[in-house]
Amino acid sequence: MKKISLIIVLTLISAFSAGAVGLAKMCSAVDGVTAITITKQMMGFLSKMQSSQFDFASLAGKLNQVEIVNVTDPSQVAGIETCVKKYLKNNSGYEELLSMTDDEERINLYLNSDPSGLNEYLIIINESDELTVVLLQGSITPDEVSNYTNIPLISF
Repeated sequence: MKKISLIIVLTLISAFSAGAVGLAKMCSAVDGVTAITITKQMMGFLSKMQSSQFDFASLAGKLNQVEIVNVTDPSQVAGIETCVKKYLKNNSGYEELLSMTDDEERINLYLNSDPSGLNEYLIIINESDELTVVLLQGSITPDEVSNYTNIPLISF
């Protein structure tokens, strides 16, 4: 019985660990990709930056992590799109908040809410020859995402 319990626990731990792999890490294997992960500790440094156009302090205090994936090689865009789809599949609970198309640009915004108040936003900006994906994790609201990204959202 102990052996079965141990196997179940190890299986669950490995399953949760596999889902916890960051988007930037998953996509960094694709050639020509710039993948950036900014941790909570780095957010502390950013909160001390001064800018007349952007309030780093209030944003940095609400974010646990930011991941950015960018590819400018049109031949590699499909590889990153596949990586993002895999990430969404492995991390269920996302709902699409916004889908916008303007000429050759598509923007999608997804939200994964946690009952504890932590949210995860996935912003996908797909242009004809470039793809940028931003993952924001923290206690940030949809209104704040709208203010910081200039993506209009409807408040609920």
